[in-house]
Amino acid sequence: MQSATVNAEPCTLHAELGSLHAKLCTLYVVPHTLHAVPCTLHVAPRTLHAELCTLHPELSPPMPTYTPFNRFIHAIAASSWGAPIFARLLHPVDRALFKLTNGRHTFASWVSGLQVVMLTTTGAKSGQPRTVPLVCIPHTTNPACFALIASNWGNKRPPAWYFNLRANPRATGTIAGVAQQYTAHEATAAEYATFWATAEATYIGFPRYKVRAERHLPIMVLLPTAD
Repeated sequence: MQSATVNAEPCTLHAELGSLHAKLCTLYVVPHTLHAVPCTLHVAPRTLHAELCTLHPELSPPMPTYTPFNRFIHAIAASSWGAPIFARLLHPVDRALFKLTNGRHTFASWVSGLQVVMLTTTGAKSGQPRTVPLVCIPHTTNPACFALIASNWGNKRPPAWYFNLRANPRATGTIAGVAQQYTAHEATAAEYATFWATAEATYIGFPRYKVRAERHLPIMVLLPTAD
């Protein structure tokens, strides 16, 4: 009986050590599990987006590259205090530089790295030509086509050029010194989804403007005029 008792003691000690080891493992694993939960929540939307783009390549927006300075300018222009400043000062400076470079550059394109089109529309009320620099969102498969987001820097009301195109869809767009006649139409549901995905990947300001504007942001699609 004494021998059985002596043999039982190591078994009991071994069991206690096993229990202690299990508790230590639990203490180690639980924080890592909790840490993994938000990481999973963060990664899941990206995974779903990647799968969607794999199934539908036309929905995959191009991934532009920007310098740190470009991103700094984007952050200022997207902010609630920077957007009004850019809205007042950028357009006159863009027009002046556009003329000096014979339509090849704008100040906005230089400092932001974004593709900018100088769009000339016909005033909905005045009937006079109106020219404004705008960030153009390229089509993922058709380089001749692009879209314009009527964000108006996050203002509650859409920009004047949007109403001009609604009244008269014919417009002139100049990109990198090349002028082209275009015909505009409001984006269909499918076009909207594609261009909005590209817009979000192109410039951080668009989703922020949408939140501040508290309205639907119309998208106008411009196609080269046949004649």
